[in-house]
Amino acid sequence: IPFVGLNSNGIPMYNINGKITSTDIDFQTRDNIDYLKYEGPTDPTITGSFGNIFLDRKMILLFFRNDKEKILSKNIIGNIEKFCRDNKIDYDISDTIVPYEVRENNRKKEVYKKIKMIKSSKLVITDRFHGLIFSVITRTPAIVFKSFDNKIVFGIKWFEHFNWIHFIDSEKNISKIYSLIKYYTENNVLLNINEFKYQKRILNVFMKIKNEG
Repeated sequence: IPFVGLNSNGIPMYNINGKITSTDIDFQTRDNIDYLKYEGPTDPTITGSFGNIFLDRKMILLFFRNDKEKILSKNIIGNIEKFCRDNKIDYDISDTIVPYEVRENNRKKEVYKKIKMIKSSKLVITDRFHGLIFSVITRTPAIVFKSFDNKIVFGIKWFEHFNWIHFIDSEKNISKIYSLIKYYTENNVLLNINEFKYQKRILNVFMKIKNEG
């Protein structure tokens, strides 16, 4: 709606069909909108991400694998769970693998469920490559352990510029793990992300995955 200016009382005035007025303005009209013009950024208007899904982050999420490629000991997992219980920190345990068949027509729904779980978490602790990827695209802080398949070891280098992705290369760093858990659960951490650089880096990473896969 064409903005004319402010009147003597500081009220915004608009040109509605040749009439200068501040009343009877429908900002949601879908008719008579030929006067509209785009004056936004030069970035594509369809740019978006799972980071734009607003959910209340309430807990930490443990995404641990349970197969032959697992390196992480049950002892370290048990210590993490005990630390959470002792400090009254809510947590949940899951995996990026589901114990049932996922058909092609239901695949997107299952992926979105996992992404939503991560997006609703204050912190993710994982040894899954997809746990790392889902954390990055939802802008969720993560503590990441390596596994036998080396995907984490090589993939973590793509995200080393994100100071909210923490790679733990040794179980001996338990004190660092505890400190990170307390930091992300006791503080309302707002990630300071340059959106343009973030999306550019994410695009580069997925192009590398595509080319190397």
